[in-house]
Amino acid sequence: MPYVVRCLRCKRQYPLDSELKFCSDCGSFVESVYVENGQPTDFPLDNEKEKIAEYVYLEYEELRREFGDLELDLLKSMKVNTASGRFDMVFLATLFSAWTMKEERAFSIWMNLTEAFQDANTSFYSYLIDAKESQLIDLTKRFRVPPKTVSYIAKTAKNLRLYNDDINGLIDEKSWILTLKNIKKKCKGVNQKAFWIARIMRQKGVWDVPGRYCCVSDSHNKGFLLRTGFIKSDENLFHNSLVMWKYFNEPFETQWYDLPVFRFARLRGCSKCPKQICNFSQLSTCGT
Repeated sequence: MPYVVRCLRCKRQYPLDSELKFCSDCGSFVESVYVENGQPTDFPLDNEKEKIAEYVYLEYEELRREFGDLELDLLKSMKVNTASGRFDMVFLATLFSAWTMKEERAFSIWMNLTEAFQDANTSFYSYLIDAKESQLIDLTKRFRVPPKTVSYIAKTAKNLRLYNDDINGLIDEKSWILTLKNIKKKCKGVNQKAFWIARIMRQKGVWDVPGRYCCVSDSHNKGFLLRTGFIKSDENLFHNSLVMWKYFNEPFETQWYDLPVFRFARLRGCSKCPKQICNFSQLSTCGT
């Protein structure tokens, strides 16, 4: 694992999901550090990254105040205090994971479908459990749900039957890392949006999951983080989430999770940028 918790004094290392604040051996403070080839490098890295993080955060604050944010509006309408409500959230995460679908379209499909089932006084989850093939096809015809997404969410519904029909059944009491892995495995097609699910549940106060497990690594975010040197590889989603939390959330009064990075990277086209490296000076003039 490229990231561990390490004692400042005796250098003992602990797992990334350790909740320790002090070393169990010597009692000194612990910190999060990168580990490459067995040699840890202190975190944070340098002032350049702190300047970039502050710039991106403030850009997002200005954008949010002027235009709002669809995901923040969506959060207000999410109801995750019931098992069926939590399943509806998983369905939206599955829609969001369809790489060809814009979030506005995903949100529209989700709203139309969930409202239709609410009006019918039934749950989407119950419908899927007993649905025949013709009924699954009808979801595409009536609500424009992509066929692959229909297949994924139907499999997820059947998987959750073994966990009290509830995504809460996927929680591993000992590890949030294992919890997110359970979500990715049992909620078909969710992929990196498992971190988004954790974020929603944290924001709603349902799960006491640390913020470092709540930042999504999509292609936009990874493109930005790679080019600006925050990460050296885009393969470890847990590491990417931790980096976004440490730089783009912890230093600020209000936490927006991956949204500042996502909105900035999407507007500036970071995922398709030909530059291999982008410093603060380049970043601050990009797109101007």
